[in-house]
Amino acid sequence: MNEFDTPISCNYLNQPNGGCPEDYFCHTGASFATTACCPKTDNEERCNQRRDTGEGDELVARWYFDKQAKQCRRFLYKGIRGNANNFVTKAQCMDACENNNSDRRIAAIIIDNSNPCRFNQPARYKNLSRIICGPNDDSMCPKGYYCHIGENPEMTVCCESSGLSDPCLLSINVGQGKALLKRFYYNTFSKRCTEFIYKGTKGNENNFLTYADCQEKCQKWSSPCPSSSSSFIPRRECSTNGTECASNQWCHVGKDKDSTVCCSGAAQDPCVLPLNAGEGAANLTRWYVDPNDRSCNRQCKSFTYNGAKGNQNNFLTKALCEQKCKRECKSPCGNGSSMLYTSTNEPRLCSPTSPCPSAFWCHVGLTPETTVCCSAVQNTCELPMEKGTGSSHLTRWHFDKTQKKCVKFIYSGEGGNQNMFLTLVDCQSVCPVFENPCGVGKPLLVDNKPKQCSPDERCPSTHFCHLSVDTLPNYCCPKNGDPCEQDLSSGTGGYALTRYFYDRETRRCREFSYHGLKGNANNFLSQEDCELVCPVLPNPCKLGEPLLTATKDPVICGGTETCPAGYWCHVGGSPETTNCCPGSRRPCDQPLEVGSGTEKLERHVLFTATQF
Repeated sequence: MNEFDTPISCNYLNQPNGGCPEDYFCHTGASFATTACCPKTDNEERCNQRRDTGEGDELVARWYFDKQAKQCRRFLYKGIRGNANNFVTKAQCMDACENNNSDRRIAAIIIDNSNPCRFNQPARYKNLSRIICGPNDDSMCPKGYYCHIGENPEMTVCCESSGLSDPCLLSINVGQGKALLKRFYYNTFSKRCTEFIYKGTKGNENNFLTYADCQEKCQKWSSPCPSSSSSFIPRRECSTNGTECASNQWCHVGKDKDSTVCCSGAAQDPCVLPLNAGEGAANLTRWYVDPNDRSCNRQCKSFTYNGAKGNQNNFLTKALCEQKCKRECKSPCGNGSSMLYTSTNEPRLCSPTSPCPSAFWCHVGLTPETTVCCSAVQNTCELPMEKGTGSSHLTRWHFDKTQKKCVKFIYSGEGGNQNMFLTLVDCQSVCPVFENPCGVGKPLLVDNKPKQCSPDERCPSTHFCHLSVDTLPNYCCPKNGDPCEQDLSSGTGGYALTRYFYDRETRRCREFSYHGLKGNANNFLSQEDCELVCPVLPNPCKLGEPLLTATKDPVICGGTETCPAGYWCHVGGSPETTNCCPGSRRPCDQPLEVGSGTEKLERHVLFTATQF
């Protein structure tokens, strides 16, 4: 390596040792890149070293000295990592290993018919060996010479220069020979580096291996890119659509072709960049958008651009600017819901610390732009689940009114409705998560929650307190008319609860088994409760029910109205309690019964023990 930490080029034709230091040998590879001074790793003299085909993908014809046969033999070399017993020509091998006559070797150097230079002979050291140069190290050439890069190492020598201080001013020279080498020259008319085919010898200094080498030497330019963006070598010109630039580049459009180039550091959104008038003396009318203007009707504005060092918020026309930067303010609110705007015509954003005003709810999307206030509805929990539109996958909760519970779903990010909550707790705090016990309608809601009832918390006159099992709360259900006029309803469910209902036909309160849910108001915990509410007929009979007429009225007996067989006439304190009661035994065989009630009626009884 030299002082710049790059490989030292060599040329096997140069003596001594190809121009390499004493502890190195000149490794001649298949190209300039692999032709360099390599360290000697074998203490044996090169002619005594074994044949080494090396490594790599190349197949290069070479010669080595076979010390057993004592002659030079041909072999195929793979291109790299061989040893010093490797010669480009048979003559070179023979000179080094078969013929020790130094005078003959010097003569071979002096008699050199491979001169690629246009003027005179290549530059040499005092020992007549050619001065080494190459694409990685052309500083070895003496003053007045330049490094001619030929087809191979033999043709890469220091040639006498044309005398011009600026080689870029030289005309194109395709040279002589049979080689077809891709090269670049600077065209003084187009002021561009241009590709050409070089024939291999007799060219001039306006001859570069790469486009970048040509640009660096001849096509000097001042980058119009901003300081935060490095100019590219080679410079890449572009058009206004920027399709020539790489994915991380953007097209800076200057006043001319030279300042319309690809710059690095492309912004993801140029519309958020601040106004930058740039540097220079140009006066170019351009358009930009104010990134601080977040209104939905913001407009692009014109400014004067100085020609260089600006940013991407810089458009040739207002149409191009608005095509890229005009804010649409697409509403993420679902159908039937409208987005709230501020006084500056910006969407009203919301957050836990900035809630929406009344009559609006906070639509929480994936980004701040989709987290806005949308108009609210009254029946939030009645709304169907709405997955929305978009490509987001957001976990949300909604109230399923059929199941009467909060259910998780995946929201697409936009177009949802108010029945959408961030957490299960949020959902349950808003929507009534319960099983509806009412046979008709729904429980009375207070603050969007079903009203529970008890002896201390009574229902309004329009509702009755549905009494469930002890483990479930009691809710106020709609009465749906007079309880005493409603039919028996055993309800649904897996319970067997002893209850009482009013039988309109008999006008009596009767016992039944209630299943726990979906009953009606004709449902009482006790017979007494039932009789307090509904107009029951008095039953004076000790056993059974009074005899009824065809119209379901109790038969009033006494006087000429007698009771049929199987009944006896109970004479009460009024006609309503003077009815035919079931009984078949002789009254004289019955024991004394004072009965029940509040009246005190004089009666007579037969004591059989006192009969004579």
